[in-house]
Amino acid sequence: MVDLAHLLAARGPWVTVLTTPVNAARNRAAVEAANKVGLAVEFVELPFPGPQLGLPEGMEAVDQMSWFEPGMYVKFFQAIWKLVEPLEEYVRALPRRPDCLVADACNPWMKAVCASLGIPMMVIHTARPSTFLLAVHNLPAHNVYDRVGDHNKYYGMMEYIIYTIYTRPAT
Repeated sequence: MVDLAHLLAARGPWVTVLTTPVNAARNRAAVEAANKVGLAVEFVELPFPGPQLGLPEGMEAVDQMSWFEPGMYVKFFQAIWKLVEPLEEYVRALPRRPDCLVADACNPWMKAVCASLGIPMMVIHTARPSTFLLAVHNLPAHNVYDRVGDHNKYYGMMEYIIYTIYTRPAT
């Protein structure tokens, strides 16, 4: 997303990257480099609510999690959804509303924020979008959800792993 921020800022607009403190620290050098060449890019850090849900302090990215603790992923994504309120508070406090919010496809919760504030939203599929979209199509097309019995079992798919697949609720 920081690369996208650079591309957008090169066209003239001010770009703010909303992120968590750990992810800001990881990408700070890239933003500082953009500023040195005159691009208007900044970070706004939203506190990550992971500790409220039992995640260790500072665990703010999927690559920090142990692959052997499936329950951590559920807590992690619950924490991401809790970013709705701080994001909405931040945007409401701005002197001027943003022209658009750009979100990674892994953050569908931003749609509610954009809708409530009347701000257009652009969704970017950043990580192998064709594979993701193919998986979204194939899982229900091949009745994978109907065959899952153990919610904590790992299910492989090509070289990717779908860590936990939940069955669809009965209709």
